Amino acid sequence: MAASKGKMKATDFNLKKEVAYLPEQGLVVHEDRRLLLMDANAMGLLMDAMIKNMGFNKAMEVFMQSGFEHGYSDFLAMEAKYGDKFANEIELFASGPVIHSWEGLVQAKPISIEADRQAGNFFSEGIWTNSWQVQQYLTFNPVGEKAVCYSLTGYASGWTSAFLGKPVLAVETACIAKGDAHCSWLLKPADEYGKEAAMELNFLKDQFEKLLLNKANEGV
Repeated sequence: MAASKGKMKATDFNLKKEVAYLPEQGLVVHEDRRLLLMDANAMGLLMDAMIKNMGFNKAMEVFMQSGFEHGYSDFLAMEAKYGDKFANEIELFASGPVIHSWEGLVQAKPISIEADRQAGNFFSEGIWTNSWQVQQYLTFNPVGEKAVCYSLTGYASGWTSAFLGKPVLAVETACIAKGDAHCSWLLKPADEYGKEAAMELNFLKDQFEKLLLNKANEGV
């Protein structure tokens, strides 16, 4: 889809201009949402403690669910303020990876994006660089056999589900934590996956059911 003259591209978004620092109130605010600035090492210690006390799968479920809510709310805030300012729907979607990068969680670079919101069709692949989660995981653990960037797949799932209006799942197809050269994502509607993504689908079962229920209520 061609860009409209004078409209925003995803890379035009600048989070530095959007965030208000209010130290006299102990707040950092974006729009009406409170943000928290935290040391990545503290999050790494939390993740390590969760894995040790809850097991790897349960800990990653929590990270994926929290990532989903983060991405979902980020999209709603972006669409509310800038939805009609982007050149096209591809640029609107691509602002998600841009915001994720601005937030210091990862550098996200889409390789391909195919989107038709009216038809409910979507597909995207991309590469993550400098994932906070893989960096912190490898501080406490050796390279193994499992991908670990569940906060990132959760974010991408939440952002894209809000964008498309139906459940979309991101899976990590390569991860430095299991010896790959980089971390990468695959994004497509949840109903297009099979057993290969059973765990991730189960992790986001409640979020997807809530999204479908809200969508059904909108049509009443």
